[in-house]
Formats: sequence, C-alpha cells, structure tokens
Amino acid sequence: MESRTAAWLWIVVLFLLVTYCAILYHIGDTTLPVGALLADPISTIFDACVWILQVIGDFTGMGYKLTNIVVFVVLHPALTIWLFVQWRRARRQGEEV
Repeated sequence: MESRTAAWLWIVVLFLLVTYCAILYHIGDTTLPVGALLADPISTIFDACVWILQVIGDFTGMGYKLTNIVVFVVLHPALTIWLFVQWRRARRQGEEV
C-alpha cells in the first residue's frame, strides 16, 4: 500500500509542477507582465488552465470543448466515484481487522 501512496504522491507533484510550468509559460507567451500573476491570480490561473485544455484538445484532436466535457463531465466524476469506493473498501477492511 505504501508504494501506491508514493506513486500517487509523485503523480500529484508532477501535476503541480506541470501546472506551474504552464502558468509560467502562459505568462511568458503573452504580453502580461510577470506581476500580473500577483495582481490577478485567479484570472491568470484560469487562463493557464484553459490553455492546458486547449493544448490537450489540439494534441488529441478533440478540440477544447470536447476536451472540457471529457475532463469535467466524464473523468472527474468517474475519479471521484472511484476514490469514494476505494475509501469505503479501506474503511471496511480497517473495521474487519
């Protein structure tokens, strides 16, 4: 179980690193000054997330809208349900021991 936890931790760290790099790339790609991240962080993070979805859409050929639907209507709920089931199983196994 510890190796699975370590694997998930590395996945989260990698995701955060990629998101951070995408935000920095997005800021460098536009005419926004670097201080824009501090002045309006919500819009900057939102724009970076839209950019990430656009890149995924272009890479897969699905486009931005279909990628958005797949991520937020299919993958996110599926992941949430899967994590809930895993949590319930772990809790049930903890009670049996």
